[in-house]
Amino acid sequence: MNRYGGKISAPRRPARSELIVLGLSLLVLLGALAYLSHYVSFPLGELGIVGVVMLFSLLGTLAFWVVVIAGAVFLVRALSGARRSEAPGAGTALDILERRYAAGELTREQYLEMRADLGR
Repeated sequence: MNRYGGKISAPRRPARSELIVLGLSLLVLLGALAYLSHYVSFPLGELGIVGVVMLFSLLGTLAFWVVVIAGAVFLVRALSGARRSEAPGAGTALDILERRYAAGELTREQYLEMRADLGR
């Protein structure tokens, strides 16, 4: 419990769609900045606007290849049917309890007591 009375939970990982939207938003932002760099001069020393164009060209190229490689990896994993396996010891509390009892880690009394605590 936290100080507000709520249950403490692990932070949520962003969904794939959220990451895609974030990536596309960054690409649009980079594109807009590259487009505007032709009309606005940034003080980048002696290179001036040429330096800005080169910078955004490099960033755009890198972003393109990151998207292409990530897409290829995603496509290969989706087509191969590869799934993440469960971590060892994963499962419900009752599954773990039964596994420990079967392995001889618990006595019958301990098993029955813990099983009762779990509500079964």
